[in-house]
Amino acid sequence: AVVSTQSTGYDKQVLLRGLKNLNRAVHEDVVAIEVFPKSQWVGSSGTVQLDEKIDEEEDLNTMPDGHSESSIYVRPTGRVIGIIKRNWRNYCGVLLPTDNTEKTRHIFIPSEKRIPRIRIETRQADVLMSHRIIVSVDCWPRSSRYPLGHFIRDIGPMGDRETEEEVLLLEHDIPHLPFCISVLDGLPKLPWAIADYEMH
Repeated sequence: AVVSTQSTGYDKQVLLRGLKNLNRAVHEDVVAIEVFPKSQWVGSSGTVQLDEKIDEEEDLNTMPDGHSESSIYVRPTGRVIGIIKRNWRNYCGVLLPTDNTEKTRHIFIPSEKRIPRIRIETRQADVLMSHRIIVSVDCWPRSSRYPLGHFIRDIGPMGDRETEEEVLLLEHDIPHLPFCISVLDGLPKLPWAIADYEMH
């Protein structure tokens, strides 16, 4: 994950490598971070591998063959030391497939790839397993690999056009609910046509 800093005089993006350094922060949370010493920064001329199983003994300063240190962008690394503000919202996604649909504890996979999987409880898994659903996050205990949440509602079957359209609208926060009566009352009454004087 990458954090955009807002500190005065420090406008670099900071790379957070692995779940441990994320410290249960979620995409769009406002966090406080600690920037590691320059000896732990990552130098790369291409893609930086994000792996939670990174070997702590690897030499992060090793430069690829054929590149000088000055020609390679060195990205600061760090870790989250505090979460100032949570920006959780309702998430669209699916349940992780399982052969045992009678159990009540399940893993929810959000459509937004930057959001971690969420552990929920539901007795409707046999119905919801092939549907798009909405889940809300409740908390993220220190002892849990995933945040805990709860089922909100069923959007519809996966692959259904109306279901997939609603997922896109919800995930991009696009208003799509029907207009209220007061708004509809402001529209011209039917049948309606453009007046001639407005066309000239």
